[in-house]
Amino acid sequence: MDNLDKLTSCVSRVLKVCFSGTLVELKESIQKLLEVDDPELNNTGGAISKHLSVNGDDKCFTSSELSALEFIRDSKKHCVAHIAAAGGNLEVLKTLLTSLPNLARVEDENGENSLFYSIRSLSDHGEADGTGVSDSSTKMECLMLLIGHSGVNSVNKEGVSALHAACELGDVKTVKALIERSANVNLYCDQLGTPLNVSVARGYHDVFELLLNNGADPNVTASSSNGRVGLSVRRCPPPIVFASSTGQLEIVKKLLDKGADPNLADYEGWTALHCASELGYLEIVKLLVLYKANPNIKTEDKNAYYLAVYNGHVEVAEYLKQYTNPSDVIEFIHTSKDNPDSKDEHSGGKLENKVELKEEELNENEKEEHRKLVHESKNEGNRLALSLCPIGPNFNELRSILYSNRSFTNLKLKRYEEALEDSKQSIKLNPSWSKAYLRMANVYRDMGEIVDYLHNLFQAFVKDSENTELKNLFQKEFSKYRAS
Repeated sequence: MDNLDKLTSCVSRVLKVCFSGTLVELKESIQKLLEVDDPELNNTGGAISKHLSVNGDDKCFTSSELSALEFIRDSKKHCVAHIAAAGGNLEVLKTLLTSLPNLARVEDENGENSLFYSIRSLSDHGEADGTGVSDSSTKMECLMLLIGHSGVNSVNKEGVSALHAACELGDVKTVKALIERSANVNLYCDQLGTPLNVSVARGYHDVFELLLNNGADPNVTASSSNGRVGLSVRRCPPPIVFASSTGQLEIVKKLLDKGADPNLADYEGWTALHCASELGYLEIVKLLVLYKANPNIKTEDKNAYYLAVYNGHVEVAEYLKQYTNPSDVIEFIHTSKDNPDSKDEHSGGKLENKVELKEEELNENEKEEHRKLVHESKNEGNRLALSLCPIGPNFNELRSILYSNRSFTNLKLKRYEEALEDSKQSIKLNPSWSKAYLRMANVYRDMGEIVDYLHNLFQAFVKDSENTELKNLFQKEFSKYRAS
């Protein structure tokens, strides 16, 4: 075990030198490894020497030393070239590849050769030795060296190419260097899509522009790239779909200008228009329609208009209505027979006088039920509060609340007309208050007026779109209505 520990320590030393050491240190470390492995080897004078550098005998490696360097691996199958590339150690890397060029194609446990490590080293250039520019320049030389030895279109086990890796890091210079050396800008990867997918998903606009200007096709999909249509190749939505779903208006515009198909769908059948409509991105919706996106394409029996309505995006729904098949338009969303008249909001008017709840109009049973309701909830007993609350703009919000509460009380008493009038007055006094519309919706629900119920429930949802409970209620009721 003691000898094994020594060997492990020596291998670690060799790899450490490959990362940031000199050729002299590398020769010393590999000699130490060979001595531990075979003490007699040091006394034989070694085998035939092979000169890897003309700078002196201290940088010559024997065939035994080269053989050891060729087969050294760590626990993750990294070879010495991986480590030298990761460190941007140009002197060591160049020396290794001069005599052992096959090291450039050795793959680690993820199927990645040294080129991937060189690319990643460039993303943090300047950190290794603090020199900034010179370190970056050295690492770029390592990259150029490995492109020639490893192959610019190398891929790992997941199909991720060197260009994918560079795009993930957002390094424009590296991406440019790979493209200039014929990297395939349209290579599709099951995990990431194309390099263009990566740039859009990561939000690297400079990389995105560079790819588009160098032949990147925004319409490449799994099936168009390799003919396969399996679960593993269906992870990445087309760039136009992803950009639309994340509200990237400028990216969507540039993709469309470069020929992106606005009706291209992801593996679940969602188009860019579906995504933008669901999330309420009105400007993107307009742009997609301008570029001939089809509003009547359905996914899971839902078109873009439906998704806008379902998620409470009124402006999007209003815009899409004109392009949607008439049979799919939900008219009650757009109009209602009970939109309160906005005139005379502050006057009190006939409506207030008409709907005041008068004790003499109640029979004894109704009086008793009314007293019970008031006792159970202090907010429901507000007839007196209404009569005392001044009429005027400064009190509209308060009066709206009182009318809403009284509408609730009247509804419990099954006095539907009074409940409806109170809810109308509540909306009239505070037209932006979601709860007033919910009050009216509940009145219509109990009256069996489903269309008006849904219309006002929709208005309540739209005016408080962050209310999860209200959103879930509307979507549940809307889906039930649509199914019927």
